[in-house]
Amino acid sequence: MRYPKGVVIQCSNCGKHETVWMTSSWSNLAKELYKKGYRYNGVIYFPECVKTWKERNGQEFDEQYRYMCKEFAEHLKCMYKWQHEDCSDE
Repeated sequence: MRYPKGVVIQCSNCGKHETVWMTSSWSNLAKELYKKGYRYNGVIYFPECVKTWKERNGQEFDEQYRYMCKEFAEHLKCMYKWQHEDCSDE
């Protein structure tokens, strides 16, 4: 597998876009993003929006949702494929 691979992610709360770069595995990328403050519960939240989560939702993000590393990694992988591979049925 060749590195780096870029995948554009978007915050589900604020709509901000960002490119993250894969330097090893999808699982490691998810762990790196988690350590930087990103969170995932089916959609991605950027650190700035995770910090204000409690104001909007009554509890801290990590009090409401379990850490979903495997699911986050699979989501990133699917997003990469969608962004970089021809998915047409032609």
